[in-house]
This record gives sequence, C-alpha cells and structure tokens, in this order.
Amino acid sequence: MKIILADDHALFREGLRSMLEPDAVCYEASSLQETLTLLELHTDTGLILMDLNMPGMVNFQGIETVRRRYPDIPLIIVSMHCDADIIQAALSHGVSGYIPKTHNFESMQRAVDLVLSGTPYVPQEALVHNNGAPSQMARLTRRQQDIYELLMQGRSNQEIADKLCISLSTVKMHVSTVLERAGARNRTQLLAAGRNIFFG
Repeated sequence: MKIILADDHALFREGLRSMLEPDAVCYEASSLQETLTLLELHTDTGLILMDLNMPGMVNFQGIETVRRRYPDIPLIIVSMHCDADIIQAALSHGVSGYIPKTHNFESMQRAVDLVLSGTPYVPQEALVHNNGAPSQMARLTRRQQDIYELLMQGRSNQEIADKLCISLSTVKMHVSTVLERAGARNRTQLLAAGRNIFFG
C-alpha cells in the first residue's frame, strides 16, 4: 500500500516511515502543494498522514482541498495541536482520524490500523461536547481514560490487560463503566458515541 507522509519536519516523517515500512511504500511531502503533486502521481494511494500546519495549510482549507479532490483516500491529521475545538473542527471537515503528536508511535500505529479497517479514530483529547461542556466521558478516572483510549484503538480486553499490567477482571469492570458513561451497550456503539461528540 502507498502512504503519503505530509509534514514539514523531516525527522518526524522519518519516524513515521520507520513505523510504517516495510508494510507500506511511503512518499514524503513537506507542503500542501507537494502533497497534491504526489497524489496526482499516485492516484492509488491508500492513506494520507498530514500535518495541520505545514506550508500551504491555511486554516482548514488544505484539508478541504484534499477531501474534495480525493474523497475516497483516508486522511489522518497528525498534529501538535491537542485542543478539543481544533480536533473537532478537523474531524468535521471529513478526516478519518486525528492523532496528536504527543502520542507514541505504538499508539499512532494502532490508530492507523483502526482507520484502515474502516473505523474513524477519535483521540481521548477530544472528549468535549460541541457546546464546550465536558462530557460524561471527561469525568472518567485516569485509568478509565487509558482504557477508553485503548478501546478506541480497537484493543481487546486481554490486550488492554497486558498493556496496562492489570487483571482481566479489572479491565472488564472499567470497560463496563466506560460503556455506561458513554451510553453505549457495546464497543461498536462506543465508537459511534465518540463520533457523536463531534457530529451529534
């Protein structure tokens, strides 16, 4: 699969490349114009990872341009901005996911896998309603927030237990609380609830 890495920081692109290869063929761009040129040359691109503030990106017009010209290619924003309003605005422009650069590469890889499976990735940092009021989810404990993050990455209960070094029964208890706070009966509804924070 071809992936375009669009970011004006070469070291960050190098990190993304090392994370994605050899399972993917990566092409690098450092501006919106270079990204569009690569997309013209590689119309069979399977994924775009794009910074929000590289040259050529004015507000969200760059996202709009890419979505309008290439609506079928999944687009993930990878940005230093962790503000919920900015994440909300990016997702409202039709991106498939938003990954804060504060996440480690393992978390980024899980988010990429989730998007490629057809499920939008919504980061924990975005747990705010459209009116700016904290959601029920925002009142989770730190541990429950960690579990929510892993659930949104598609992790199984056993994977969560292994990742957080806690028992499976403890994970199940926290998962039940997370689902209750989100008003969801299962994981599928939880993902939908995450999206409704932005589009409800």
